[in-house]
Amino acid sequence: MAYLFLFEGRRIRGDLHAVLLSAGFLQFSELLSKLIQRGQADGTFRPHFNSAALTSALMGAAEGMMRDRVTAGRAGQPEPFNDEEIRRIFEAVLEAI
Repeated sequence: MAYLFLFEGRRIRGDLHAVLLSAGFLQFSELLSKLIQRGQADGTFRPHFNSAALTSALMGAAEGMMRDRVTAGRAGQPEPFNDEEIRRIFEAVLEAI
């Protein structure tokens, strides 16, 4: 997942600097968007938040945490946090919305 987000998710191509999104990145983003919309419809998430903004925020949080872990590993440093800590952060963010 980390490599998908960090290295394959978006690539800038050509003189126009077009950003190409991989199929896996798009599928994950679409799944997250559908889950948020379903959560807003069933009352799990607050309906007054823009679902596209929530999707973007959660994708950014996931990318940031995975980027920091990959970067630390490539630099020979210990991981700044583990999978359980990532899950706990995500749960805390989801509970807030």
